[in-house]
Amino acid sequence: MDRPAAWREVAIDLEGERPFRIGGASIDPISRDARYRETSERLQPQTLKVLIALVHRKGEAVTRSELIDACWGGRIVGEDVINRSISILRDFAGRAGGFTIETIPKSGYRLVERDLAGTRTGRYVWWALLLVLAAAIGAAVWSIVSWRSSDIEPPLVAMKPFTSSEDPASSNLAAAVAETLSHMMVAGSFHGDLAWPATEKDLERADLILTGDIRRTGGVFAAMMQLRDRRTGTLLFSQRFESPVDDPSALPEQVGAQVTSNLTGALALMVLDRRYSADPDLAADQLKAIAITVAGEDPLGGYEISRRNIEKYPNSLLAQLGLAFDTAFALNSIPEQERPAAVLRARSAADEARRIGPDFGDSYAPRCFLHPPTLARDCEDRLRAGMKADPDAPFVPFFLSSLLFNAGRFEESSQLARIGLTGDPFHPHKLRRVIKTLIVLGEKEEAERLFAKAIRWWPNHEDLHWDRLNAYALTGDLDSVEVVIGQLPPSLLGGARAEITSMLLAFRAGDRMRLRSLCLSPDTGYLTLSLCLTALHRLDDRDTALEVAGRLFPRAVGATASETEANWLRHPYYGISPMLSAPASAWLRSQPQFLYYAERTGAELYWRDDRLPDFCRDRTEPVCAVLVRRARSRR
Repeated sequence: MDRPAAWREVAIDLEGERPFRIGGASIDPISRDARYRETSERLQPQTLKVLIALVHRKGEAVTRSELIDACWGGRIVGEDVINRSISILRDFAGRAGGFTIETIPKSGYRLVERDLAGTRTGRYVWWALLLVLAAAIGAAVWSIVSWRSSDIEPPLVAMKPFTSSEDPASSNLAAAVAETLSHMMVAGSFHGDLAWPATEKDLERADLILTGDIRRTGGVFAAMMQLRDRRTGTLLFSQRFESPVDDPSALPEQVGAQVTSNLTGALALMVLDRRYSADPDLAADQLKAIAITVAGEDPLGGYEISRRNIEKYPNSLLAQLGLAFDTAFALNSIPEQERPAAVLRARSAADEARRIGPDFGDSYAPRCFLHPPTLARDCEDRLRAGMKADPDAPFVPFFLSSLLFNAGRFEESSQLARIGLTGDPFHPHKLRRVIKTLIVLGEKEEAERLFAKAIRWWPNHEDLHWDRLNAYALTGDLDSVEVVIGQLPPSLLGGARAEITSMLLAFRAGDRMRLRSLCLSPDTGYLTLSLCLTALHRLDDRDTALEVAGRLFPRAVGATASETEANWLRHPYYGISPMLSAPASAWLRSQPQFLYYAERTGAELYWRDDRLPDFCRDRTEPVCAVLVRRARSRR
């Protein structure tokens, strides 16, 4: 959900809530349907309101009084009523998996989300994160077009004067938030026209209307920001920000960075709609898909919208790109038996989108996500063609940076990541990529300075912390991993943090048996396995380290192209892993098994001649001669 917390004085209205995901469950508040694994059930209205109140404040204590205000409108209810709702929700959590509800003695309750097997702690997180990116940037992937055509007017965003509670502190903060937001919109990824403060005439002709309200609520200042499509009234996003009353200094920048990044997708869609759409209602439908995907909610929701649109608008670039990207994002959630047909439809849509809009560089990207990552060479060629066709394409450099990073070409990946961030300095995914490449390249101080800035803007963005940890795992810097774990906010990375902490304790104690037990557990997540590779090597337990490597680098390449495709459809995240080329794996590259791992993951297919990894381009490790010899023998 986009809103970290609900307004305490406003009762939750299920019809005003958007679909969301918690743990293993996807929930639609309007229908009250909850889906998890291959099961669905319908939640009772009052029970669902309690769940939403807890999800809004995930990881934080919610008092009984606050639950009463949010779920019962402040009416007097007995404790047994609340207890019953919590009991029902705990039963539901047990069925759906992935979250628990804790009792805070003499206070209230707290919802804590856990890692699920097969989610982000799955073995090949790198590809999963790339697909998550496709969702998080939503229609921003759909080519943020420069204003090259004189007949296309940039979308107009009318920002109304922000309201506030009557106290001077709230009024001053509202003015500061509005001022900072306007500056960041102009400096960052905002590509439209801004009317601020908007007049009545501006509001009548605007495409999007942005409103804000700043209020002092107890010990915090709360800022509520909303963006609506003026024509349809569609709520594109609704975000609530909080800062302590004694130090609200970060609030204006947080609002500025996050609202600016959210606007990116909506504005991109507006431009594409004006250039290619035959029916203005299509944009409204796609804006609904953006609202789902940007919020990180049920990927199948956006996918279903795109499937409907492709039937209604078969000649639309928006509809074709929507189906291509939303299929790629939802692939792991689509039932396995339906994936082949879904991928074929999406590939056809990607080809049609490129035919319709060959000058949109980002339209070259979706086919990369609709084929096995073992075809990285073809994907790289396609992305470079997109950059050539459209040098201003905002996300092709990012996608190419991700591909090169996974293939071990860290230097060039870093250069492309910086290019992407230059024109979009507040985007969390572009910040993550630059931070990650800097750490792997040994530029730790610069990376940490950028990370400090990023979490000031995005304090609850879990993926920023995840990528920072992952980068230190790739370097084998266990000391920095320990520092990062100690700095994590309590509500973030709970399951992974506990695993990594246990692993580090066993390593520091030199306890091989305990370390082996944890590292070989079938439930151990990808990030912990990556750290195990270094810890076991340093304790001279090579055999166990190689066993862990076998799990980190499962087979993605089949005996035939069709077998490779079948492997990918079963496990969309399997493929080339940056750990093969990472500094932490230098010892592994001297082992005979390394070439086997390179072959089975598809890395060797990519590493040919001019596409060798950095460890063969800069330092020329002994294994490089073998890789070059094999490449020449295949010519």
